Amino acid sequence: MRFKVISVLMSVFLFQGVSLAHAYELDLIMPDTPEILGNSTDGMDGKSGRVLKVIFEKSGGKISHKIASSAHAYNSFYQEKYACVAPDSKLYYEKDAKYLDSTPFHLTKWVSVYRKDGTKIVSKEDLKGKRVGIAYNADALLPVVPQSGVDYKVNDDFKLNLKKLAAGRLDAVVLPAADLAEILASDASLANLTFDDKSPLAAVPDALMCHDSERGREVLAIVNKILEDIKDDLENIKAGK
Repeated sequence: MRFKVISVLMSVFLFQGVSLAHAYELDLIMPDTPEILGNSTDGMDGKSGRVLKVIFEKSGGKISHKIASSAHAYNSFYQEKYACVAPDSKLYYEKDAKYLDSTPFHLTKWVSVYRKDGTKIVSKEDLKGKRVGIAYNADALLPVVPQSGVDYKVNDDFKLNLKKLAAGRLDAVVLPAADLAEILASDASLANLTFDDKSPLAAVPDALMCHDSERGREVLAIVNKILEDIKDDLENIKAGK
């Protein structure tokens, strides 16, 4: 009798196989950061944003997506509400993290922003003992920042972090270098801030990162095929040409 019940249950599960797959709200969540938005507030004018926009167009609507605040985007991905997140990479996390990366499409240089009239802060060692603004927890930026010895102030509003730095409430802010010069130049209150993109804290090949699930693998297959098709135009796409 027990074997008959098990057989019936297995038949039900197989018949309703789709119910066994994880039900995500959407395929992809993206943070409202310069890598996606650039210096805009509602477009996808960042280097990664431009690439992803082309991927969405060429996928023919096969990848559902949305943009949200950094905190919501990444926390929701960790909670498995979305199959994928971008830009991101397994390289930012512990080695046993069960994530899958697409083909990388942008090399993200992480830099330290500091005041021109203050202490020059460009290396990981320089960050030690300082008040440093970051958009994500330090343990989500393993190759970028020291994991101890720094007074981190986590706030996913990167422009607020920059304003606090300009006002002297922080000693440095760690951000991707992409579009950063334009962001600083667009706001007079940030005129005293600078960075050195020739001395990055880290350079990480960013990608579209997914959970190791059926839908995650399906999205990666679509994305990798498109990235292969556009690889010769990738730099022009990132430059907005």
